[in-house]
Amino acid sequence: MKQLLSLLVLLVLLTGCITIGDDEEGSANEQDNDNTEHVQENTDREETDHNDEEADELEEDEREEEVGEPTFEDELRLFDVDTIYLELEEYGYDSDQQIAFEYNNILFVKADLVAEIAEVDIEYDNNSNYAEFFEGSGNVSFDTEYDEHGGILELGEAYLDWIDRYVTRSTDHPDEYNLIEYDGDLYVSYRLSSYFFSTPLRYNRQEKALTVNGALDTENVTSYWYEHRNSSISTDSAYVTHRGENYEEVILSVELNSARRELIIHGDHKLAKFEGVLYSVGQADKDIDVKILVTGVDDVERTLDEFTLEPGEVKDLELDLSGYNIVRFEGRTSVGGSQGENRLAIAGEVR
Repeated sequence: MKQLLSLLVLLVLLTGCITIGDDEEGSANEQDNDNTEHVQENTDREETDHNDEEADELEEDEREEEVGEPTFEDELRLFDVDTIYLELEEYGYDSDQQIAFEYNNILFVKADLVAEIAEVDIEYDNNSNYAEFFEGSGNVSFDTEYDEHGGILELGEAYLDWIDRYVTRSTDHPDEYNLIEYDGDLYVSYRLSSYFFSTPLRYNRQEKALTVNGALDTENVTSYWYEHRNSSISTDSAYVTHRGENYEEVILSVELNSARRELIIHGDHKLAKFEGVLYSVGQADKDIDVKILVTGVDDVERTLDEFTLEPGEVKDLELDLSGYNIVRFEGRTSVGGSQGENRLAIAGEVR
């Protein structure tokens, strides 16, 4: 009996050992599975992160390729030109290339268009930064230096055939005398065109129009008044209302005497036309001798017009200012006569 009990106890003990061993093995297997899954998750996450990084790098490279390095063209403000006007009349000109743009707020226009209208030939020497301008039929000659994005061609000196004179670049406005190469073509600035070729250029953004020798819109001449001790701008009714007309705003001279007095318009090489009036004001009975003087690229002052104003007289004026940057209205009165006031007033529009 004792032996039977001992055998039963031994069997129970052996059964418990087998069960415990199986549980430990199962726990170990579960732990190994957990570790394997965790490692796999980490590996998958690392691969995903790596792929995302590669995708970001590719997108960045693509963006850099699209944007590219900054070029000279990026500094240009290209203009759409639907119509070209010459003397306010439509001008026929066909071109597949850019006609006009701004660089540093300076208007530049295709050189062959300007040369055609001004009837000049342009020859630019790239090696010496020197240009020659001849009376001609609109030919343009230069060697390209840049790719399609363009660049500046410096102009140090120019020879003008029609005045047989060499002209150096202005130190006050150096950029406005340079030329620009863009997309294989040559461009000249508004100042060079007006000063050298007597061909003022303007661009009308609203109308998308390039105007030559006369803008579409007009401005009061007082916008171009050149400040001088001998004149001022006046809205005083005693001066702007004259012979039943009200001119709203005028350039008014100081009181005249036998000494020279001036009214000066400074056009900044933009103006082509003036239309308005010049009259004398005050209670004087003196005549006023008037000269309208202009200076061109040759620095020779010329008399554009000359006449005498009687007291209270109004003189209608239509002036061609193309190529002239400063226009002087000079007035003198005769010695003696009335001691009353004598002044000149000018009113009108420029384009």
